[in-house]
Amino acid sequence: MFAAMAILGLGTWLRIYNFTTLIVGTLLLGCAIAFLNVLAPTTVAVYYPASLGKMTSIYTLAMTLSSAATAGFSALLSKILGWRSLFCWLVLLPLVALLIIAALGRIHPEPATAVVSQPATKPKQVASVWHQPLAWALTFFMGLQSLLFYTILTWLPQILSDQGRSQASAGLFLGLLQLASLPMSVIMPNLVGRRTKQAPLIWLIFALFIGGFICLLVSESIWSQALSCILLGLGTNAAFTMSMTLFSLKTKTPAQTTAVSGMAQSVGYLLAATGPFLSGVLYAQLHSWTLVIILLMIIVLLQTLCGLLIDRKEQVFD
Repeated sequence: MFAAMAILGLGTWLRIYNFTTLIVGTLLLGCAIAFLNVLAPTTVAVYYPASLGKMTSIYTLAMTLSSAATAGFSALLSKILGWRSLFCWLVLLPLVALLIIAALGRIHPEPATAVVSQPATKPKQVASVWHQPLAWALTFFMGLQSLLFYTILTWLPQILSDQGRSQASAGLFLGLLQLASLPMSVIMPNLVGRRTKQAPLIWLIFALFIGGFICLLVSESIWSQALSCILLGLGTNAAFTMSMTLFSLKTKTPAQTTAVSGMAQSVGYLLAATGPFLSGVLYAQLHSWTLVIILLMIIVLLQTLCGLLIDRKEQVFD
């Protein structure tokens, strides 16, 4: 994690100079973020095995807040400081994180023994995560919820613009979606961590998504659009935080958590990348968002089925 954070700072710094370093820096940023995404659930499982829901809620809330702040203030700060100066200031963020990681290493030099001292489970580590049905269910749940999120994030402003909103208003609605997502960063991991069966929460996520999409389909009023953004904001973050929490809950050791998290996020984000692209292609052909939204509702159903499959088994490697 220390190395990934250092690469994150280096990538941010390299993006300042020219087009070549911009490309190299962006690649380094992508690699660092991928490693950190995989390691975050593992870190929680290692150091806080008795507080998975609570600690997952804290870091997912921090991720959501920082994402919303970046979306809201980047353009303004870039106008005030200039984009090169802004990037120089952003380099400080990973440097601060490096200092925090180093300090935590001194405070907690040894991981929680309850997680790592499990010699009886060592033979199960031989099994490949790629051969575990539950790992694939987690992967598709992660991928489908990411596909829904990135497709909504990419095309919701355009959908609202086509329904009569100005670009400025559409941007505000997107901000409303991000703001509405914040409560789920705290609520969902704690609920998931306290339950042995997640089916009611999975159906709740289903209802939030479907309700949000129906609001987009049935009315173009400002109230229907606002309600849609609120429901979709709640649904997207509920699904994401559930995914991140289940990586730890469905595994017994940090090694298992890393394997499942790595598989789910690598394959899942590849699947997610197809959503915005294919939605754009479909809209370009039909000049209508109706079929796109209906297909997204079908994807919500597939995500729900994957979630229910996850709920049928307690551990990935059992």
